[in-house]
Amino acid sequence: MVTATGAGGPSRSKPPDSAVRAQLDSILASAVFSRSPHLRRFLAFIVEQTLAGQGHTLKEAVIAHELYGKGTDFDGGTDPVVRVDARRLRDKLREFYEGRSDPLVISLPKGGYVPVFEDGPVAQTGVQWRRPVSVRAVALVV
Repeated sequence: MVTATGAGGPSRSKPPDSAVRAQLDSILASAVFSRSPHLRRFLAFIVEQTLAGQGHTLKEAVIAHELYGKGTDFDGGTDPVVRVDARRLRDKLREFYEGRSDPLVISLPKGGYVPVFEDGPVAQTGVQWRRPVSVRAVALVV
């Protein structure tokens, strides 16, 4: 897995900023995000901050101030707007990528606000990616 900071799996390099921005544009122009202006702004902000080398500053209070106009006295414990929108953004990203095989995937891991940019299934394998089939064990009682 390649994180925005380059850390993660075995010595893979970070994707070019132009590829990340092209993927961001594709996401923002999609029908999935068409009726979610707050989530579009949220995603664009965190991606651009990360590309600018400011991913380490993406904290709940910073996002609340920059995107939602909250003051310096913002308390995430009493106002969960950033956490709620981060969860909604994760859901929308999963919906966007469902059934797709984009060469680059932008995701937002749970527990933080720094997006991860990684090769999509086609770039990794050169073949169409398929979701693993879940197999349930069935016990027979005789």
